[in-house]
Amino acid sequence: MRVLVTGASGFSGSHLVEDLVAKGDEVHCLLHSPAPSEQQYLRAVEQSITIHIGDIRHAEGLRDTVSAIRPNRVYHLAGLSSVRRSLTDEETTYTVNVLGTANLLNAVRAGAADAKILVVGSAEQYGCSGNVSGRLDEQTPQYPLTPYGASKAAAELVALQQVRAHGLHVVCVRLFNLAGPRQSPDFVCSDWAKQLAEVRGGMRPPRIATGNLQVTRDLSDVRDVTRLYRPLLERGAAGETVNLCSGKGTTTRHVLDTLLAVAGLTGKVEVEQAPSRIRRVEVPSLVGDPSYVEQLLGKEHSPATPLETTLKDTLLWWEKRLESGDEIPTGVPA
Repeated sequence: MRVLVTGASGFSGSHLVEDLVAKGDEVHCLLHSPAPSEQQYLRAVEQSITIHIGDIRHAEGLRDTVSAIRPNRVYHLAGLSSVRRSLTDEETTYTVNVLGTANLLNAVRAGAADAKILVVGSAEQYGCSGNVSGRLDEQTPQYPLTPYGASKAAAELVALQQVRAHGLHVVCVRLFNLAGPRQSPDFVCSDWAKQLAEVRGGMRPPRIATGNLQVTRDLSDVRDVTRLYRPLLERGAAGETVNLCSGKGTTTRHVLDTLLAVAGLTGKVEVEQAPSRIRRVEVPSLVGDPSYVEQLLGKEHSPATPLETTLKDTLLWWEKRLESGDEIPTGVPA
């Protein structure tokens, strides 16, 4: 199978690329920059992939790239995924996430119209529904609270319009929270793991800065989720929207306590809630209903990685990064 992965160099994208290579696909990766730091997460498979440099905001270049590759499958992971950044840079968030998605779908329609396309959205699309609902299913109304959530809801509408108007085979995923190695410190699990790695390495005093410890999230290991993208795209019908989640809520307090335990720092680190880390808008609970994806994928959906393992792997990954001095990839992942 010839596949194109946008956002291939990022947290989720790099794990997906490794999975697709392992399954024997011919993998083409769209990256935003040729900088070595942007390709570091692909080093393990660099001999087995083809890298293309491009920007999903630039429609003409994207059309040329897709027409040259003519993929059978497209996994669209490129975008700005930071809620925090979306609150201070709405314009770029909407341009990349909404216009970029429209550009990609138009490019596929022009150069690979028979391809199946997976468009990855977010549980942030549900927004205020998390205040009043228990587990959120695919029929739960979307009331996004942040520019990021709104941009993902809009991108999904763009994708579904392309299905109805032009017959593209698009499956939309609403992805709940992920954790694991390679995640940016813009996200809470990786942020805390980085701080504790610095404490263990003597790079900072035994103190960790946190935000709100009372929110509840549906948390999965990135490696468990990205291995589901391929079977989900094969089995999902055009125009379907599918939650990818565990169905279990975990408080941020529990995440922190677990991370302190796996770091061997329980009772040895001062926990300080920092006002700068408290969001202006915060949904108390976002927990998904996985009933439909379980029906679609059966036993393949069963999560395999305990939270303790995910957090330990993230902590060890940060310790290796801090020791090596590798840069964190920046910019628009595309």
